Amino acid sequence: MGRVSRPQRVVLCIAGLLVALGVAIGFSPVSITVIGDTSYACGSAFSHNSHAWRVDTFQLVNDVGTGLPAATPRATCPGQVYGRRDVADTLIAFGLFAVTCAIVMKPLKRRSTDFDAPCLPYDNGPNDHGAGILSI
Repeated sequence: MGRVSRPQRVVLCIAGLLVALGVAIGFSPVSITVIGDTSYACGSAFSHNSHAWRVDTFQLVNDVGTGLPAATPRATCPGQVYGRRDVADTLIAFGLFAVTCAIVMKPLKRRSTDFDAPCLPYDNGPNDHGAGILSI
C-alpha cells in the first residue's frame, strides 16, 4: 500500500474502533432475570446455546408448575442475544467498509515547494508574445 496519508490513517483508526467495539459487544455476556428473580446467563451474541434455553425453560416450567410464564430463557434470551448480534454485525460491517474505503482512497498530493514553477498556466514569462492564454 505504500505511504499512508493522514485521511487514510484517520479512516483506518475509525474502522479499527468500529470493529473492536463490534467484537466487544458480540462477545459480552447477556444476562436476564427469570422466574423468581433468578439471574440467567443467555450467553453472548456470537456464542450462545439455544438448545440450553429450551432445556432450562422446560426445567423451570416443571419446577414452578404454572404453565409457560413470559420470563423464561426460551422466550427472553433470543431477543436480547439476537439484538446485540445485529448491532455487533452492523458495527463490524461498517468497520470493514471503512477499511476498504481507506485502501481504495488515493493519497493526497502534497503542495509543491518548488518556487521556480510558474504560478499561472501558460505563463512563459516576459517574452511571451500572445502564445499563452494569459498574455495580453
